[in-house]
Amino acid sequence: MVEAGLQLSADMQRSHPDLTVSEILTYVGAAGVDFGASGPRETPQWYVLSGEVEGTSLVQIEVVMLDTASVVRAVTIDDHLN
Repeated sequence: MVEAGLQLSADMQRSHPDLTVSEILTYVGAAGVDFGASGPRETPQWYVLSGEVEGTSLVQIEVVMLDTASVVRAVTIDDHLN
């Protein structure tokens, strides 16, 4: 998911200016993929990752797999974590 690079969509950058790629990478490394909520057979493929991960307030992200990079297009944040 991160081999081609990971970036935040323009909408994510505007709506969550404090969210960093480093925080997303920490989350991706420890969260689980919810295949039932994902679109692995769609074009482009997209995946929902979820779970509470220490060191981040993220509880869910949606990542689209593009040719040039993986793009985070949605996040769910729990401000009560960490």
